[in-house]
Amino acid sequence: MISEADQISREAHSNASQQLEEANRTATNLINQSRRRAEMLTRRAEAFANNAIKDSEERLNRMNTERTEIEDFLGTLRNLMTTESMVAADENSAVEQLDQE
Repeated sequence: MISEADQISREAHSNASQQLEEANRTATNLINQSRRRAEMLTRRAEAFANNAIKDSEERLNRMNTERTEIEDFLGTLRNLMTTESMVAADENSAVEQLDQE
């Protein structure tokens, strides 16, 4: 009976050791798989963020260009308005002089 108990004990220890090794392998595989997934997600997030930054910078550049174009247009418009008002004033003055004569 004692030898049978010893044999059962050895088998139990052997089974426990095998199960422990298998559990360790499974845990290691799960950890490695999780690391790979985390790395992949990190790369995706970084690529997304970089694209968002690039798009924002391009929009900012376009907006700056548009702002410059609008400011140039407004400056030209102001100059035209000044020139136009001067011409109108001269025309009014000429009409008044003709009316006085």
